[in-house]
Amino acid sequence: MVSLAEEADYDEAQARLAGIQRLLVIAGYDANPIDGVQGAKTQAALTKFLSDRKLASDAASAPEFFATLLDAARNPEVRASASPGATTPNTR
Repeated sequence: MVSLAEEADYDEAQARLAGIQRLLVIAGYDANPIDGVQGAKTQAALTKFLSDRKLASDAASAPEFFATLLDAARNPEVRASASPGATTPNTR
């Protein structure tokens, strides 16, 4: 089993969110700190990710969302579908 969260006593929801935060950071989005808390930076990073990928605002709750995040983390230099105005590559 691969752990994407920081060492902490997370409940299931916090662990899921910490995993999302970790993958967003790897993909080049500022979702720090990775703490399992839905703060303003996490929400801004998630909103930007969804927008860059042209995903619906509720896509983060879909079962396949982790697969989308994993793909983005594997290819952090690829943002969206090279659409005009997309920020490529992303620098941290």
